[in-house]
Amino acid sequence: FEPGCQCAHKYQGHNKIFYKNQTYDRLFECSECSYKSVRKCMLNEHKRIHTGEKPFACSKCELTFSLMSNLKKHMHTHTGEKKFSCSFCKYSSSQKCNLKRHMRTHT
Repeated sequence: FEPGCQCAHKYQGHNKIFYKNQTYDRLFECSECSYKSVRKCMLNEHKRIHTGEKPFACSKCELTFSLMSNLKKHMHTHTGEKKFSCSFCKYSSSQKCNLKRHMRTHT
């Protein structure tokens, strides 16, 4: 990672950094599309969309991922950990997005 870059925090489970409504002197631009970022490491992550690179492999199965965070989410399918539970029924999930989708069944 580049010096001072906070992208490494994403891989360590810390809060992601978001930049909104701010002006920056230097943006890192993708040569393939209109994507721009204030962090070089975020641009490098983005470029995997174009290259198809998936450097993060599951040790339990053959799936690979372009982001470490996606591999970490996937690993819950092997451990059976389901830390997101519905407050209205017995449904639980390993991923928050699945619980959100499930919650719509109660409205």
